[in-house]
Amino acid sequence: MELKFLTRESITEMKADDEKFIPMLISENRDDITSYLVNNNHIKNTGVSVDDFTLTEEEDFSVSDLSNTILLYSKMKNIPMRLAADERLWAWLTVEKFWDYIYYRRKGDWRNPKDNRAYYQSFFYTYGPSRSQVLNTVSRLWWAGYYTYDENRADKYELTKFYLKNAFASNILLLQSSKATANKDVRLGVLDGLKEWLEVNDLKFKRKYFVEPVKYLNIIGGVALLDFYNRQDIHDITLDCLRKKFENNVVH
Repeated sequence: MELKFLTRESITEMKADDEKFIPMLISENRDDITSYLVNNNHIKNTGVSVDDFTLTEEEDFSVSDLSNTILLYSKMKNIPMRLAADERLWAWLTVEKFWDYIYYRRKGDWRNPKDNRAYYQSFFYTYGPSRSQVLNTVSRLWWAGYYTYDENRADKYELTKFYLKNAFASNILLLQSSKATANKDVRLGVLDGLKEWLEVNDLKFKRKYFVEPVKYLNIIGGVALLDFYNRQDIHDITLDCLRKKFENNVVH
């Protein structure tokens, strides 16, 4: 399939006119929103193609978020970074290509929303670009894959399965929110060390077990360039931090 994008003009207009566009965006009848986009020439080609695929809608969210991350990233991992970071691509995928998935995944959020952000976040970026990338319903699947995919492993999604099998939304936001984990070797080194430590101690993942080594690495990053550390270095630092902080008081 050829990837497309919505024009910036259309996204701005849809965000600005709640009364007109929210009913069109969430309606199971797609005629009105499609007519608006097509008749105003708001759908453009990116010039980038990927193998066609359909996101799963049949399983519990905790299962489908993970399986869809692996599926979508497997199909789209080679798209240019400039495109992966572009709201306009994900707007087309959410409003048009994968609307059925959006309905499956977000209809519960639409029943009693606190404000219109609950609607718009399903389709568009509603915060700053970096945060929105891991909050938008479809773009977060790509970024979850990007942040956890390890080409050096036999199972390249081993860390994806480890880190995102539970609490998908909060865990991907946690991974994205640290300055230190923007570095791939730091990010994967932490996950590798954390996975090993949890397995050795027969523990389940808890937020604090991730936060503590990342906090320590942020301190190191304040006085030294983390770029000088390789993935094994970060793995070892993570293990050392977890042992010192938790091994005397872990509760199984």
